[in-house]
Amino acid sequence: MVQEELLSFPGMFKFEPETGVITFRGNRMLVFQADALGQLREELILTLGEDIARGVLLRFGYRCGYADVTSMRTLFDGSTDADLMLAGPKLHTYQGLVHVINEELKFDRGKGHFFMKGLWQNSFEAQQHLKLFGPTKEGVCWILTGYASGYASGFMGRDAVCVETKCVAMGDPNCAYEIRNVENWGQLADKEKECFKPSLTAKSLQKVLEEEREQIEQWRALNEATVILNSQLDTVNLPQKFIDSAKRLVGAEEALLTLKNDKSNGLIIYKDIVGQEELVREIADRPRGAIEIIFQRGTVINRDQSHFSAEELYGFTNIKKNLLGVPLFANGRVIGALLMANKRGDGAFDENDQELLTILGSQMGIALENSRLYEQVDEKLKDKADELERVNNILSEQHKILQKSLEIHKQLTDLALSGQGIEAICSTLAEITGNPIQVEDHGGRLIATSLSVDDNWVLGTKKILEQKTYAQQAKVLLDEKKPVEIQIGKSHKQYIVPVVAGKQVLGFIITALVDKKKLRRLDQVAMEHGATVIALEMLRLKASFEYSQRVKENFVEELLLGNLESLELARHHPGQMGFDLQNLFQVMLVEVDPGLKDTNKQNIYRHLRELVNNLDVNYVVISKNNQLIILVIQEEKCKECNEAAKLAEILKSELLKFINEGRWWIALGLAYDKIEEVNQAYLKAINTLEIMKALRQDNMINDFESLGVFSLLEINPKRFIQFVNRVLGPLLEYEQKHRAQLIDTLCLYYDNNSNILKAARSGYLNSSTLKYRLRRIQEITELDLKDPEVSLQVQLALKLIKGKH
Repeated sequence: MVQEELLSFPGMFKFEPETGVITFRGNRMLVFQADALGQLREELILTLGEDIARGVLLRFGYRCGYADVTSMRTLFDGSTDADLMLAGPKLHTYQGLVHVINEELKFDRGKGHFFMKGLWQNSFEAQQHLKLFGPTKEGVCWILTGYASGYASGFMGRDAVCVETKCVAMGDPNCAYEIRNVENWGQLADKEKECFKPSLTAKSLQKVLEEEREQIEQWRALNEATVILNSQLDTVNLPQKFIDSAKRLVGAEEALLTLKNDKSNGLIIYKDIVGQEELVREIADRPRGAIEIIFQRGTVINRDQSHFSAEELYGFTNIKKNLLGVPLFANGRVIGALLMANKRGDGAFDENDQELLTILGSQMGIALENSRLYEQVDEKLKDKADELERVNNILSEQHKILQKSLEIHKQLTDLALSGQGIEAICSTLAEITGNPIQVEDHGGRLIATSLSVDDNWVLGTKKILEQKTYAQQAKVLLDEKKPVEIQIGKSHKQYIVPVVAGKQVLGFIITALVDKKKLRRLDQVAMEHGATVIALEMLRLKASFEYSQRVKENFVEELLLGNLESLELARHHPGQMGFDLQNLFQVMLVEVDPGLKDTNKQNIYRHLRELVNNLDVNYVVISKNNQLIILVIQEEKCKECNEAAKLAEILKSELLKFINEGRWWIALGLAYDKIEEVNQAYLKAINTLEIMKALRQDNMINDFESLGVFSLLEINPKRFIQFVNRVLGPLLEYEQKHRAQLIDTLCLYYDNNSNILKAARSGYLNSSTLKYRLRRIQEITELDLKDPEVSLQVQLALKLIKGKH
């Protein structure tokens, strides 16, 4: 019977093309390409980060598994529990997600024990992750793991967790899984258990904007409520106004207000109850429960549910979800307390609600005290009225700042959307704040500034962060990612705002304040808004640059390999790439072979690539065949410019920093001015590098032109190598072992026309020493340097092995 049920699975899928619906046992199903789900995985990881993406996909799989086991119960009614549990892997297989091989299943419903393990073959998740991200150190079958957890949990009626113990993405031959009830995992499944909790750390920009608007609306409501409370000195209607404002401010359904009774030592209680238009007013002899805590401590109470009895709350028993209580202060003492109950919707009272309600409570205390003073015709009424006016002015100013803040944010956002760039944003911030503004990247390099060339008010962040004096500010700026104010000298300050995207600091916005000038709060807000907009602009520019760079590198690679569809296309294509190949161009090859104690090869290449890309010259860098290939394009057709030679010297100085024990080579081809000869330039550079290696020209720069007449004859490089080894091979091997500088001695000898005395003076040597070295050379090579034919061959060989050091 069980086998028949399993075999009937395919027939349970129903396809209805006329309605566009696919169902499995009445439940609608969807068919997607595995690559589409792979792209979704990639979007989640790149947008939210791997941890949050893992949680989303685990919970998605969990819901799928839980839904399937619920559906399977009716099909396997009358079968054994084991049959129902084993149907899950079978259904998983039919869904095309993975081929499941169960190895072991043990469970005991009475004891709450569950254990199951097996193999996953052909996991679509492992295949997609490898395709998109390559090998990993952890299992990546998150949907499958969630599915198994959900199915097992639904089967047992209690939480069970699946852990992927092996994964193809980790290099294992198959993926493997193990499921246990949650308490039997101990700490081994902490990561999986944590992932089943919904993550609140990642919010969309829309969500952030909605929250900001909601907070602005709340502050606007607070301002309006404050004006209402203090506009009339009426103690009779004040409690109703206050409760209505408080409920609207924090979204509460019911409220209770208690005030100290000045005529007695008791309390006056006002209850706002759903269904009753007017407040219920009562008298109590003393504070109790939550009210007593607030009166005694003067602190806020915020609880998900009430822990107080009806008597402790004076019969206020309508608390269904949550309770928020704040004290009312006047003249530094607690004169009352406000309890808010049942936050509307599914949420709870948060810190923002507490802050708003506390401020409103303070305003209520002031208004109540003013009302009492007014009724008593107290002489202090004028002072209270002045205080009220001051507070109203402050709140009004805050309201203006909020309005202005929104206008600034819109103004800066419009600049970015219209494509005016970071310089326009920088200039606008300078106009808004009335201060010089400078924008730098994360390395302290200048991006935009409102200062003129001669101004030096602003000290760059790189210099600031390097000074130990500002270590604490650097920690706040880089680790906490918050703005800082730095004192520079007696009368000079700088305010720095980090430009942040996610967890990464992309740059900084800096303003300078001189002559003890202070930065207004509105200016700080403007700079913070500017940092947000500049972060988005930097991300956009980075994405655009990386795309254009990839296109340029791909095109240049085609040029180097000679794979052009037509010469006409090639002549127009470079203009679209950002350079003109009608000018001189030259190919350079850089290859490194680091020693054991030297920097890693890939790190060296990465550093050199970044260095070249940051130079203000027209270069294109490609990594290929474990080498760096650099196409140098000169803006003018003049060999005297020799940009390639300049770049080679720069790269040489960098390589000397990284490589002490290993070897490196920099080889240059010929310079050409025709686009169809780019491939030849590349081949010349390859020939030069091959000859350098063969002749042991390590840690040197050489170019094709240094081959002299041999380069004109286009002799095969292998013939060069054979010739040099035949003539000077023993001497080269001796030099490699002993570093005796005999090759240099031989060059010195022939450079001075075989004149020993002249060569000795030129090389600052004793003539006897030079003669000894020449004899030693003849002994090693078994050559007679006085023989004209031999001498000619030796000089030719020396021409080949002499490189540019």
